[in-house]
Amino acid sequence: MLKESYDHHLEHRKKMKEQQKVTEKRNDDEIKLYANAKRKMADLRKKREGELFQSFQSHQQAMVDHLATLIKEQVDDEDSRIAKAVAERDQKRVQEEEDAKTKTSLHAKGNPKASSPINEFE
Repeated sequence: MLKESYDHHLEHRKKMKEQQKVTEKRNDDEIKLYANAKRKMADLRKKREGELFQSFQSHQQAMVDHLATLIKEQVDDEDSRIAKAVAERDQKRVQEEEDAKTKTSLHAKGNPKASSPINEFE
């Protein structure tokens, strides 16, 4: 009877160890699943942050390009207005020189009426 009790105790102990191993394996599997899920979430978060950063960079570059285009257009517009003003000033100067030559030549020919502003309205 003692031997049977001892065998029964050993058998019970063996079942407990097996059951403990199964429980530990199940816990290890759950821990691995949790770790894998956590790693996947971290990878997805990192990927999403990269996408957001890339989107931000693209948007920022588009804004910089647009502003550069606006500034270039403004500078080109200013340049054309300056060129137009210079051309008008040069044209006016040439016209004034021509008028002065005409008045000088008329005055030299003896036509004092042409050069006198008072006589223009007579």
